[in-house]
Amino acid sequence: MEINKLNSIQQFFSLIGCNFQCYDIGRNIRPLEKQALAEFEQTQRPCTTPFLQHTWLAILFWPVNNTGNSDSQHSPAAHFVWFIKLPLDEQARLNLAARDDFLKRLYDALNQYLLAIKNSDKSQLHTLENTMKDNPYGFQPKPEQMANFHALAHKHLRLPPSRYYDSTLTWFAGDNQFSHWEELGFQGLADLAARLDESYPQGTTESPTPLSNEQLLINALAQVPAPPFLALSHCLENHPVSAALSQAIYQRTEYELTHNTAPQSLASFCAAAIRATSQSQSDHQPARFILQILESPAGRDIEVLAAVSGRCWQSLKQYEVLMPWLEVLAKTEHGQGAFDAVLADLMFIPGMREPVLQAFRSPERSGQLSQAIGTFFSSLQQTGDHL
Repeated sequence: MEINKLNSIQQFFSLIGCNFQCYDIGRNIRPLEKQALAEFEQTQRPCTTPFLQHTWLAILFWPVNNTGNSDSQHSPAAHFVWFIKLPLDEQARLNLAARDDFLKRLYDALNQYLLAIKNSDKSQLHTLENTMKDNPYGFQPKPEQMANFHALAHKHLRLPPSRYYDSTLTWFAGDNQFSHWEELGFQGLADLAARLDESYPQGTTESPTPLSNEQLLINALAQVPAPPFLALSHCLENHPVSAALSQAIYQRTEYELTHNTAPQSLASFCAAAIRATSQSQSDHQPARFILQILESPAGRDIEVLAAVSGRCWQSLKQYEVLMPWLEVLAKTEHGQGAFDAVLADLMFIPGMREPVLQAFRSPERSGQLSQAIGTFFSSLQQTGDHL
């Protein structure tokens, strides 16, 4: 096999005889279509969810058998994964120099792989898996992110969930009155979030017939202690959430807004609820929910404000949501530094620059917001940064 140049990630996996699935794991975890990846590699489209001016990818790959079929099912050991972060330019498109350097490194890895085949080294795929460990573009995800990636990948590949899955379902069924939540494994929560469409076959005391996992969760939300809900929110944010489940989360949050008198605890719960419903399939409720929280004491907390911009930026395209959010952000006790950092992150997301700039020009803005905006632009000029 002769090759003088590597043009894309897809070409690499084709040459080594592997199928692959790419996931964008920057702000949440979503499958990335191969066509979208190809267009991103050729700088024909920006990264839609940039984080810290990088795109963060997980690439899952596995061998194709001799018949040309995928060996993707029922064998987790046959799968390998790369975690890659690549720098972006000012328009959130792939940095060309980084792209070319990364492809060169892939080309070198390909040559090593072909040499291993020539030498009948059967561990060549395991060798490729370790390629990113010494690669400047490789990274190690946080444990929560890793758990969610495993849950989603196993679901997509029709592989079984982790050993924590069944005990997590039993706990949410209320068999132990929602006590001993400390014994829950985070991987089990991630598996539950990834499998809301599956059934809990045992039923519950109140409903002995099988329930969907989603309905099991809906039934439990009013009684679930805050700590497991906060953990679960980091899982649900990676999945579309139905209107029914969203409504259950909204109702529980309304209860907290009325009854929770601990400011930090309330803010953390509201931030978690925002994350959990960030992919809500409800048409209008997400915007009303965000406004309700912004009008509460919890809305002034930077954790809540960052959850809105970091996960629910689509809602901020609506002027009636963006303006109240900006006003609260300008008045946060964390000061101008928090305002600048959160705005810079939001405006780097494709499609968010224009709505924010239009809001900046609004005659309805307060004096305090106007001052924060002026200081924000002054700091950009001093550092030479661009929007």
